[in-house]
Order: sequence, then structure tokens, then C-alpha cells
Amino acid sequence: MRLCSLALAVLLLSACSSADLLQDAEKTASGAIQDVTNIVEGAKKRIDQVQSGVDLMLEGKAMIEGGIKGEE
Repeated sequence: MRLCSLALAVLLLSACSSADLLQDAEKTASGAIQDVTNIVEGAKKRIDQVQSGVDLMLEGKAMIEGGIKGEE
């Protein structure tokens, strides 16, 4: 009877331990996914800022070229 109780206790502890490990893995995976999502969103914002700067430079170039052509 004691051996059966001991075996049952070991099984229950193993199952609980496995459940805890799965929950920890899920939290870690969720955290990693959130980190990657934040990195991607930050990169998109920086790309938009760079594109905006390029657009302004091209507008400035066009204005300068227009001014030079107008003076000739």
C-alpha cells in the first residue's frame, strides 16, 4: 500500500512539475513574441521616419533645381 501511495505521489508531483514547466515555457514564448513585435513596430517607425526624411530631401532637391533653372 505504501509503495502504491509513493508511486501515486511521484506521479502527481511529476505532473504538477510538468504543468509548471509548460506554463513557464508559455510565458517565456509569449514574452519573446511580444519582444519581437515591439522590435518590428520600432523598426517600422524608424523606416517611416527615414522615408519622410528622404521625401523632404527630394522636395528640397526639386525646389533647388527649379530655382536654378529659373535663374538661368
